[in-house]
Amino acid sequence: MKKQILLALFSVIMSSILSAAPKKHIAVIYAQSVDSGVAKELQCMTKAVLDDAISKGINLKYTILDNKRNAMETVKISEDIAQKNQYDAVVGTIFSSEGLAASKILSPKNIPFYVPVATHPEITQNKPNVIRLLFSDEKQAAILARYTAREVNPQRVSIITNVSKDYSIYLTEEYIKKIKELAPSIKIYKNRIVEGQTEFKILGRNIQKQDPDLLFFPIYGDQSAYLYRELAGHGKKYTIIGGDGIGGRKDWFDIVGETSKNISFTFVRSWNKRFDKNTETTYYKQLHKKYCPGFKHTFMTVTGYDITRILTKSVAKNKGEKLHQTSRNLNYDGVIGPVSFGTDGQMNRALNLFRIYDNKLNFYKRYE
Repeated sequence: MKKQILLALFSVIMSSILSAAPKKHIAVIYAQSVDSGVAKELQCMTKAVLDDAISKGINLKYTILDNKRNAMETVKISEDIAQKNQYDAVVGTIFSSEGLAASKILSPKNIPFYVPVATHPEITQNKPNVIRLLFSDEKQAAILARYTAREVNPQRVSIITNVSKDYSIYLTEEYIKKIKELAPSIKIYKNRIVEGQTEFKILGRNIQKQDPDLLFFPIYGDQSAYLYRELAGHGKKYTIIGGDGIGGRKDWFDIVGETSKNISFTFVRSWNKRFDKNTETTYYKQLHKKYCPGFKHTFMTVTGYDITRILTKSVAKNKGEKLHQTSRNLNYDGVIGPVSFGTDGQMNRALNLFRIYDNKLNFYKRYE
């Protein structure tokens, strides 16, 4: 009896100590005032994981900050976070331009920054405070260049670059650099587009004149869909490769309509759309059903879950060091697969190649 009383007393004391300890304050940065499906998916699973952690007694709280899906607003938010010094970690941002803006401001203050999907290498380069879930554009450019040289072996490559986006500019430059190393005889044509552009008749005619054996799309989903639709109207065969910005979401197919039998389109994805049998996948499905039933299982819901689970597990295991230091030592087998961090916060893993045909997205193969 005395032993039970002592145990109960110890439990009460420990509970009091934990409740008295300051809560880890997390800033969540996603678009609120702009209608963005991907932001809503990411945010829903981020909130789900945070709310679930709080309900289980993990000592944290969070505040959602609206970056309006643009880099300038992200700069303002990040500067405010850095100046007030009231947050223990930041999670969020979608595009590389947003992630770059935040990382440049948060890194000098050594504020842990958890990035779900942005892939520009400078987000993590020489920034040990940044934890990124995905590979960098440097890696995908190298893999796409190898794929080009080994499996397509073209003589002429036409590249479409969105000069408004850091992601597109960097991926273009890095791909060209790698191609020149692997196959210097390939002739490269550079084509420029800008953000918001959806009419591609003139660009389509220029591509016809260039007569490429391969087109490279280092651009985001909607623009790639509009350009695909334009090329499909040419009635000739095209081979296209793309970066992970393509996505292959339902709205891509809505824009395209019918896919063309004349176009072979292969692009990179981080998640192979398959659920492995592990503890995190089971838990993800439970939280998705409870908190986010209005959303399908997508790359965004999965990455939103994994990056936030890494954060909450780090809060639970933290012993006073910075959260990102705890995260780097985690053994985490996520929904997207085993997570380990190499130098400069880069993920160590092969990439998934998908192909679009028969009006759907089809897994092709893993590629190193």
